[in-house]
Amino acid sequence: MSEYKICFMTKTITILLLIFSTTFAQKTINNLLTKLKTATPEEKIQIYNKLCWKLRSNNPDTAIFYGKKAVASAKKLNKQNYIPKSYNFLGVAYRNKGQYIKALKYYNQALKLAQVLKDSTEIAYSYNNIGGIYRIIGNGILALENTLKALKYFESQKNEYGIAFSTINLGIIYLNEKDYANALKYLKYTLKIREKLGYKKGIALTLNQIAIVYYAMKKYNKSLQYYNELSKLYKKIGDKKGIASTLEGYSNISYYQHFYYNALQNLKKSLAINKEIENKAGVYRNLLKLGVIYAKLNMLK
Repeated sequence: MSEYKICFMTKTITILLLIFSTTFAQKTINNLLTKLKTATPEEKIQIYNKLCWKLRSNNPDTAIFYGKKAVASAKKLNKQNYIPKSYNFLGVAYRNKGQYIKALKYYNQALKLAQVLKDSTEIAYSYNNIGGIYRIIGNGILALENTLKALKYFESQKNEYGIAFSTINLGIIYLNEKDYANALKYLKYTLKIREKLGYKKGIALTLNQIAIVYYAMKKYNKSLQYYNELSKLYKKIGDKKGIASTLEGYSNISYYQHFYYNALQNLKKSLAINKEIENKAGVYRNLLKLGVIYAKLNMLK
């Protein structure tokens, strides 16, 4: 297949993803905003939390706005039990903006309050989130330690959603350590759980990580197979961050197949989305890789 045809196909897929994802996500947000009008003060806390979670990827700034409203409302009503979840959601939104110190601050606040309240579910999510931040910033020891604590809590609760959050984290930790066998073991186990639960967004995240593992192993055709499956799934999911990540994956594979123009175009699209949603980590990766591609094309300036 020619580089031009691959570029055209990728562009078509991207347009479809954006149309489907935006419509699906906005309908959910609109429903929550409508419910706010007639909700009781306590119900509003729950809706604010849901809005924070739903908006965490596509619009993290608005997610933070609603997360802080949830905290303020819960404090006003003296409903402490809602706050650990709000803190965890706020941490995720800040993580998506690449503000890892702020994310870690909220995760630690969530853990401290959840321990006081003896909320084992939020204790588990807090540990898992803390492990995720340490993984991102390159502290493999603390990443593994906190993630294993989370997994122990989730397993004691028989919380399959939580177990999958921990096992995907473990898979990525092993990927970073270049232990590809263990990475695939944990990621495929995560995929099995999430397919059983029908958790589409989680399935997409897992497929993305499996594609990255095969890419790291230089099994580019296998990686492409997972990215193609991921693209189909994103037609049903409102997640611009995921679309940007998929485009970055296509770019990486095109680069190593010597389709440099296609790699460049996909990376530019990924960069535009990451800038829009203020995903600083994604912008950093995109810019770095754009430099590599331009160098390869001898466009040194």
